[in-house]
Amino acid sequence: MLKRFISILLTVVMVSTLGGGMNIGQNVEVKAATAGITNGATYTIVSAYNGKAITQTDLSTFYANCVVWNTDAMSDLARWTLKETGDYYNITNVVSGKSIKITGKNSGDNMDLNGNDNSNNYRWKLVPITSGTYSGCYYIVSAVKNDNGEEEYAEIISDDDKKDKDGAQVRLWTKAKSVDYEPRQIWRIQKSDAENLSFTEAMADKALEAFKNKYYVKNSTTGYDSLGGGFWGIAEVMEAMLDGYETTGKPIYRDMFQNTYKDFIARNGDYWSNNDFNDDIAWAVLDSVRAYLLFGDQSYLDIAKKNWDFMYKRGTEGRTDGLIRWSHENGRGDGTTSCINGPATVGACYLAIATGDDSYYTKAKSVFDAWRNSSLYVREGDDAGHVWDSAGNNWRSTYNQGTFLGAAIMLYEKYGTQQYFDDACNVMANTVKHLCYNNILKEENTNSGDLSGMRGILMRYMRKFIVDFNKGEYLSFFKDNARVAWMNSNSKGIMQCSWQKKASEDATWDSFAAYNAISLMANMPTYANNLQRDAYSNIEAEDLDYCKGLISENSGGTSGGRSLGGVKNGNYAAYYNIDFGETGASKLTFKYSRSTEKEDANGTLEFRLGSTTGPLIAKASIENTGTWQNWKEVTIDTARITGVQNVYIVFKSDTSHVCNFDYFKFTKATKDDQGYFFLKSDASNQYAKCKNGSSDTTIVATSDNRDEWEQFKIIKNDDGTVSFKSLVSGKYICMVSEGAYLTASTSAIYNGEKFVIERYAEDTSKNKQFAIRSIANGKYLCVDPSGDKAVLSTSTTIGGLWETFHMETVNGEWIVPDGTVLADSAYRDAFSKIEAESTDDFNGTINYDTYLGNTNDGEWARYDSVRFTKTAKSIIMNYSVRGKIATGKVSLYLDSLDTTPVGELYLTETAEDSWDTYVEKQFALEKEVSAGVHNVYLKFTPDSGKTYVGNIDYFLFSEEAYEEPTTVASTTVAPTTVAPTTTVAPTTTVAPTTTVAPTTTVAPTTVAPTTKVVPTTTVDEDAVPAPIGLTYAGNETLPYYFAWQAPTSDIDSYNVYVDGRLAATSNIAAINLTADVFKDGKKDYTISVKSVKNGKESEATSITYSFKDDVTTTVAPTTIVAPTTTVAPTTVAPTTVAPTTVAPTTVAPTTVAPTTVAPTTVTPTTVAPTTEVPTTVAPTTEAPTTMAPTTQSETSTAAIGEGSNAGKVDSEILNCRNDKDLAGSTFGKLCVKVKKSKKKAISLTWKNIQVAKTYVIYGAKCGTSYKKIATVHSKTFTDKKLRKGTYYKYMVVALNEKGEVVAISKLIHVATKGGKVGNCKKLKVNKSKVNLKQGKKFKLKVKQIAESKKVKLKKHRKIAFESDNQDVAVVSKKGIITAKKKGTCSVYVYAQNGVYKQVKVTVK
Repeated sequence: MLKRFISILLTVVMVSTLGGGMNIGQNVEVKAATAGITNGATYTIVSAYNGKAITQTDLSTFYANCVVWNTDAMSDLARWTLKETGDYYNITNVVSGKSIKITGKNSGDNMDLNGNDNSNNYRWKLVPITSGTYSGCYYIVSAVKNDNGEEEYAEIISDDDKKDKDGAQVRLWTKAKSVDYEPRQIWRIQKSDAENLSFTEAMADKALEAFKNKYYVKNSTTGYDSLGGGFWGIAEVMEAMLDGYETTGKPIYRDMFQNTYKDFIARNGDYWSNNDFNDDIAWAVLDSVRAYLLFGDQSYLDIAKKNWDFMYKRGTEGRTDGLIRWSHENGRGDGTTSCINGPATVGACYLAIATGDDSYYTKAKSVFDAWRNSSLYVREGDDAGHVWDSAGNNWRSTYNQGTFLGAAIMLYEKYGTQQYFDDACNVMANTVKHLCYNNILKEENTNSGDLSGMRGILMRYMRKFIVDFNKGEYLSFFKDNARVAWMNSNSKGIMQCSWQKKASEDATWDSFAAYNAISLMANMPTYANNLQRDAYSNIEAEDLDYCKGLISENSGGTSGGRSLGGVKNGNYAAYYNIDFGETGASKLTFKYSRSTEKEDANGTLEFRLGSTTGPLIAKASIENTGTWQNWKEVTIDTARITGVQNVYIVFKSDTSHVCNFDYFKFTKATKDDQGYFFLKSDASNQYAKCKNGSSDTTIVATSDNRDEWEQFKIIKNDDGTVSFKSLVSGKYICMVSEGAYLTASTSAIYNGEKFVIERYAEDTSKNKQFAIRSIANGKYLCVDPSGDKAVLSTSTTIGGLWETFHMETVNGEWIVPDGTVLADSAYRDAFSKIEAESTDDFNGTINYDTYLGNTNDGEWARYDSVRFTKTAKSIIMNYSVRGKIATGKVSLYLDSLDTTPVGELYLTETAEDSWDTYVEKQFALEKEVSAGVHNVYLKFTPDSGKTYVGNIDYFLFSEEAYEEPTTVASTTVAPTTVAPTTTVAPTTTVAPTTTVAPTTTVAPTTVAPTTKVVPTTTVDEDAVPAPIGLTYAGNETLPYYFAWQAPTSDIDSYNVYVDGRLAATSNIAAINLTADVFKDGKKDYTISVKSVKNGKESEATSITYSFKDDVTTTVAPTTIVAPTTTVAPTTVAPTTVAPTTVAPTTVAPTTVAPTTVAPTTVTPTTVAPTTEVPTTVAPTTEAPTTMAPTTQSETSTAAIGEGSNAGKVDSEILNCRNDKDLAGSTFGKLCVKVKKSKKKAISLTWKNIQVAKTYVIYGAKCGTSYKKIATVHSKTFTDKKLRKGTYYKYMVVALNEKGEVVAISKLIHVATKGGKVGNCKKLKVNKSKVNLKQGKKFKLKVKQIAESKKVKLKKHRKIAFESDNQDVAVVSKKGIITAKKKGTCSVYVYAQNGVYKQVKVTVK
């Protein structure tokens, strides 16, 4: 009794003494900061009992316990969004999106965090306390009452002696009866805005400092500062310090490593033969060899080499499987595990790099190949990339996944074997799939023992995979995990090994457990949002990917406040994934400072590609700037470089320090500043160079390097010739008269320094060869096949490869420099016979030896560089047509199939049942072809019921106009009744007449807006080419949409003008303007488009457009061409015609052939009315007008596809009225197919895309409009409540977390069971692997196997084909594969229900 009285008395004294100012953790009055709750706002929920906040402490599982945690390290994990739902609230964590729910409804049932299903289990009543000690606080009451009908309150489970302990569970209980117990049910709900922090470099620095403060202490025995003891554990901690130094250059990592290593050697010696575990030795070897590579101290390498050699010899003795024994400890046996083979392989790769001894690579390859081919690795199937721990033990760990990943990466970088690359990709995907939840690593380790330090290993090699392989799609893994680790740190900044959970304040674990999160942060690939860097913006020197020797330090006068310092001879910094684009760079700007003991001694900076010894991009000599803080900016020429590349900067000097380095950036190449190139002989397959640098500048084609001696710059002269300037000599190449040798030895340009680069064939690929002709003697350059392969100017003709060359960028891309010309032999004469089989490219049609045949619907052939020396008005073609199966139309296009054809040639039967009868026939062109050079296309459209158009032998153009000869007789026009219509259907071709009798006047007609073509302007060859074929292409969705054809592939952008005012800029050959650009309201406007390249504009391409601001439907305008005597097939824009009956008319005798027009009825069609003033057509004798046919596209004209906004794609699909594929859709990314079909249900499946967060399924009965059926997060879906025996269509759109489109699937058609129609069960292909030489073709033969012989496969589409890399190989819709360039790709062969075969294509 006395004890109880004393307890009560002490409580009263404490309350009265401390009052409202009592610290958190005491049982006192707690008031909310704001009155009431704001719907949708963010709050913290803090217990009145112990001052701890409800916090989500684990993000790696679907479920999480609802617990309280201290507020000393408050983060968004303790912030909650309160959202009204009726009289209740949902309480949702701002980080995870999980909501607080009940697990039962009675007292004692725990509360947890889960996905919200909108049931009462997730609803809470917030009951305010309005008076007394806890006025302003709340009870949190479940919407679900217990079995007795009583309300249940949220309360903390805690005894008073554990009151201050973090992690107390929150549960349900009926309202407390005891005043002493009641605070466990009382909560302070206080508004607290979410931080939504992204992980930053400053956070990583702060975490590292906290780690150092706790774990980096002096070892009293050895006298060294150290991060701890042990053997393999501390070896792994040290390697994380090496990671941090190598990827940031920050000296804190270097210093902690070097001192800890000294402590390690002092405790363990430098020869570890007494350690029975081979994997322990392998980890310490990695520390040693990497330290040598980063710091250059030979003792590191000596230690690494002798210990790896010992470990390998001991571990492989007596083994025949190529693997390494794990342990030699008594009782362990001689078995092997993944944990030894991984670090041993990586260590051998590093030793090969450090020593230059490739025998280490040979051993690494032998061990790895044996490992991957053993039962310890899953090589294929759904679980490909799973690394087992040991035989019979499939434990998947971050340790083994990480070391296998690192070994595969390093062997791929050495040997380039695709298998190693595929292994790395499979392991990465398998790891993220199975060891993560919502991109966060799941629980795996404890905070003690051997298993507590394995995550750091994985971080190292995941970073290497992302950075080295440019795999930006995995960047979010690091950003998400680092952010979570940071939020879960304790108040001292320490994190535990399982960083997805809150770290306790006591932090009793050692550095081996704590270093994992430090490894995560040290290996952060980038703090930017994108992995790739812009080559043309400042790249801060300290923002490096790898380095050696130097340090990153704070510096004044720099652009980012930091720079690289302490730079010594041989140090380097590497910057990966720099995007130079297709045009590429030609100049480089950098900023440095230098103050050395030798004022007149210069340093050198070498910018190299891919490695410290890779091809030379640029080389700069740097002089003293006076002081280390006196910065100087320098701009130099570079070799031309394109694409996404890795750049190494190598620092060289004979002084103790080279320089401080601030930043660098590149400048994009222009026509007049193209950068340096590498000239390669096609005969010797070697680069031209100055024979002995600047001392002997004779040009010889003998080099296999891309370095200083091999670089030449092209100078464009005013007379159309070019000159070549050597980088190493700084002089121009000149033809020496004696023997016509070339030397880079003159300082001025005369005839001897002038050349013409002639392309002897127009080539649309990047493999562009040319010949070089000397102006001095008119001869072509050739490589002397004998002796030293000197380049001579002695050939009178281009006889073969000895006279041909090509230019390469520093990254090896073939490129045609500006200033080249086409040789006469490269052109086809438009007015001479062009053999039809001599195509430059074709789609589907077959080039036979002497003719072009197999002309199916939609197929085409292309003929490049056809030169028109005068105006062409007609075309002559020699062809045969087997009338039984062929007749049809050949459409003639210039430069692009997207333009309007200049001619339509109708091929009629030449023999009923034979291909052998050829006729030569002349056809009029609908549009004359002016003088110039064009690529000519023939596109084939068979007549209805026919398979082919015809066989083509040859064709040529003529300057003579052509008219069909005709004889006129009397013509009687039968009475024709025109039914009431809203829209006139397309008219047919009418033969020309000489005299026409008066006709009946047609009622007023509403004519759609027309667009008149403005005459084009001739531009000289050096000007920027103008856009081609500007046209209005609007529709209801895009009312002011204009499109054109790109004149060349290297246009930067387009400027669009309305009546001379700049209205918009577009990066593609199309734009949808806004109504506000038509500033003067309804009237005709001139729409002009100019190409922009390198800051210069082209001449304008213009049309006239009639703007109407009150129309609901905009009709595509037609293009009016000058009157002629032939009426071409024309699709007439919507026209409103009043009901009319035409009286019979008799035409006087003329020279027109007899024609009878049968009575026709025009089918009524509805089109939205236009507002054009009605026009009455009076009787006229004008010649018919030729109008280019226009067609409304069956698919969307909007530019959609990867990267598009989901809403835009959604609108396109839901407004689609046909069963065509959507623009921008592909098959291979998702491979959507039927998984199972039942009478009333269809199940679909598709590939999982790493960056996709959701998949939207659209579908409908075939032939009807789409509906959005579902949005799912998995890769399967089942559509239910369907009709049996019916075809349904489906499309899947993958979206990333930003709502952007990742992929759009091809449309598939699937039949339900129970009817007469069915599905394809599988495909049979004549070859699953195809090997081709460049330029060769192979035809795939495919057979569909139905799921049952009793059902019919109703064709909604033919078997389709798709290449996943058209740079390597393309495939026609007939399955003909054409090899383009060296490499591998896959061709997908797929049926209408998505069932597919994947054919691997290798081009040699």
